[in-house]
Amino acid sequence: MGLRILEKRDMVQRKYYYEYDLPVIMHYSIVPPSPEEMMYRERISIEAEYIAKVVSRFNRKYIDDARIFSSSRSNGTFLTAFELEDTIEIYNIHQFEDQYYDACLIHLRWPTSQGRGLWWGPQPISLGEMAGVHNGHLSSDMSNARALEQLDIMLTAGTDSEAIFLSVEYLLNQGYSLEEIEWVLCRKFPQELASMAPEKLEKYNELMSDPLLFRMKMSGPATAITMVEDVIVGFTDRDHLRSFSVGVNDKIALLGSEQRAVISAAYFMHEELNMYDPEAGKIVGFSVKDKKVTKLDYGWKKDDSK
Repeated sequence: MGLRILEKRDMVQRKYYYEYDLPVIMHYSIVPPSPEEMMYRERISIEAEYIAKVVSRFNRKYIDDARIFSSSRSNGTFLTAFELEDTIEIYNIHQFEDQYYDACLIHLRWPTSQGRGLWWGPQPISLGEMAGVHNGHLSSDMSNARALEQLDIMLTAGTDSEAIFLSVEYLLNQGYSLEEIEWVLCRKFPQELASMAPEKLEKYNELMSDPLLFRMKMSGPATAITMVEDVIVGFTDRDHLRSFSVGVNDKIALLGSEQRAVISAAYFMHEELNMYDPEAGKIVGFSVKDKKVTKLDYGWKKDDSK
């Protein structure tokens, strides 16, 4: 893959292989190729894009035998098929308690759709600088996957959730606004279209006429939260078949598919939050930068943060 390995070490202590039914979990520190070699190998000059490309190829090739489940320069992903307490112990996550981190995604149950067995399905699902968690079931997963395949973006974990996370990453990186991403993923009902301003309706119809964007809809009961670099977006299905709750104050933002989870997290963090449940199909976005959480407006685009 053109990667040079600087260091190889066990990610977990050997004793846990006896206490739990674990696959071998290793940590590799790597150096990517030079920009010239990346261009020669993949016609890609951006390091993060190159890493995502080769990790995706590896995961597809060895899907029944191995998986790279964490491949970011600045984010870490910790997966097990056990409870949260076990996961904390296995990876000794307490070692990171005193370090500052901007955001944390947590998923507390096994997947209920296909996932190549427990070790292939647990979330968060991450690829490079993208990570996501999802609750629910997508009836549009095959449509989502077809759109991504035509963009040469392949699924590597084999679950319906992954298609939504990768779609959000693609739309953000292509410079679509949060409102336009909402239009693509959570389609408008006829009565909503009738009340749209003419210029917005024209833009909406333009997006829906794109054959790839048209396939990226999110159908079925679902709540999804996706992190791309320093931006987090969350949304629920347009029919509101899954719940979605947000709690914010001037320091933190908590997003969850269950209101109880948000309230419980705020309690243990000793934070008082303003709670609300976004309307069906509505997108919510936050940026976390320079230790500051900022709510993003509907017109925000990723290019605006540069």
